[in-house]
Amino acid sequence: MKPVPRSTQRRSGSPSTHRRAGRGRRIVTATALIAAAFGACTASAQSIDRASQTFWARGAVFQARIDSLLRIDYVGSPELGLPGAGTTVDFEGTLGLPVTQTRGDLLLGLRLFERGRLELQQYSLRRSGTRQLLDESIVVNGVTYSAQARLTTSFESQVTRLGLGYSLLKTPTAEAGVMLGVQYTRYRLRLVGEGSINNEPPASSGVEESDNGPLPTLGAYGSFALAAGWSLHLSADYLPVDSSRVRGGLGAAELNLYRQITPNLSAGLGVRHVQYKIERKSSGELRSRFEYQFTGPQLMLELGF
Repeated sequence: MKPVPRSTQRRSGSPSTHRRAGRGRRIVTATALIAAAFGACTASAQSIDRASQTFWARGAVFQARIDSLLRIDYVGSPELGLPGAGTTVDFEGTLGLPVTQTRGDLLLGLRLFERGRLELQQYSLRRSGTRQLLDESIVVNGVTYSAQARLTTSFESQVTRLGLGYSLLKTPTAEAGVMLGVQYTRYRLRLVGEGSINNEPPASSGVEESDNGPLPTLGAYGSFALAAGWSLHLSADYLPVDSSRVRGGLGAAELNLYRQITPNLSAGLGVRHVQYKIERKSSGELRSRFEYQFTGPQLMLELGF
């Protein structure tokens, strides 16, 4: 057998062939590295330590950007020639209440059994401000505050939520379920300024409006492991309301990212949105509509055992 010419040997191993072979080896190597990294990440997210806790307490500080309004209508008495009157009052634009506020939040949780949980949450907003009315008068609860009148306003709201949850999904890396609860809301508004009633001369006058009561809520929640020590939690509550006393709706949603610091302590960063639209049906001479919503970031520390 004759030996293969040297030139033929060089042609059979051309540079382009070697480059293609080199690229193929690199692709295989890169694919193996990606697969190994994905496998390591999957292996590291084998459990959510927070999901195995039987008790947890979360403290949060959130910054709320607030948009709120109130309308209190005097229904009037047509048979007596008294017309109805009322003005939609924007708390931030008309009354000068702060647009943003930093507040605290407390949430306590208890795992009743493997798939059952109980949660209690409470937070509040308190704002006050003084503003001179600019362009037009407003009517609140039958009192007319003319343009250029100076109004001092305070507004407080407090929310307490109690929920009973059941996890439809429960694995070492994920938990998700539904929650049925009740939300008790209290609010109080106070206006003080130069106002007039039935076209009488202006005098120092105050209006105070408050309401409170429980409302049912229906929601969902979920926690998912992302990697070792990292987890994502989300929750949402909403329910339309139509009773003999009020109608409207209320809702809340959170999306939080947690980092496990120790087996019993986690830190989190998230965002929260809360919205209320409640109309109190006419009762006697008055009916009212109250709306507020806020959205903003929050920082959290959660202790669990």
